Amino acid sequence: MGDIATTEAFEWARSMPKLIKTVSIVNRLRDDITSNKMEQERGHVVSSIEVCMKQYGGTYEETCTKFREMVADAWKDINEECLKPMAFPMALLIRPVNFACVIEVLYQHRDEYTESTHETKGRISMVLVNPIPV
Repeated sequence: MGDIATTEAFEWARSMPKLIKTVSIVNRLRDDITSNKMEQERGHVVSSIEVCMKQYGGTYEETCTKFREMVADAWKDINEECLKPMAFPMALLIRPVNFACVIEVLYQHRDEYTESTHETKGRISMVLVNPIPV
């Protein structure tokens, strides 16, 4: 990233500002919502869904609904953070936002990160192997 990736920029990101926190929320919860059942069938450790259900006594569906609301709220916070003036260029700020967008695509219908044999391979091929000529 050249001159944009300064020591100050990395220190800012390490301080966990609101933008980084909300991107992390999107990434974690979208993964948990989509891949929880498959991970539990494979015997993975307890996910945030199980923890939330046990702590607050909700059902699986209620917990997923709450997580989806938290993801929606996180996107509002991401948009808000991108609209207000920052000390760092948008080229730097857009990186975590793009990461959250990729997570949204990968976990849109199923866990396309773990099971990438469906749409993911085709999408990667369209972008990197057979891009649209400009």
